[in-house]
Amino acid sequence: MPSQYGGGSNPKMMMKSMKLTKTQMKKLEDHAKMHTMKHMRSMKKHMEKGMSFSQAHTAAMKKVGNGKK
Repeated sequence: MPSQYGGGSNPKMMMKSMKLTKTQMKKLEDHAKMHTMKHMRSMKKHMEKGMSFSQAHTAAMKKVGNGKK
């Protein structure tokens, strides 16, 4: 029977998506002034999967770059 969290032995695949808190959303809004929408979407997706703000930022920088306006 498949797991509701994605199954498999990879723990990253088993993390359930969670909603961001008001504090996290405010921090993302302030951060958006310096980055593109593509960077911000990537960060939000990573944070919903359980990454911290700084971990999500590092991952977004590697994936889509800085995106300074």
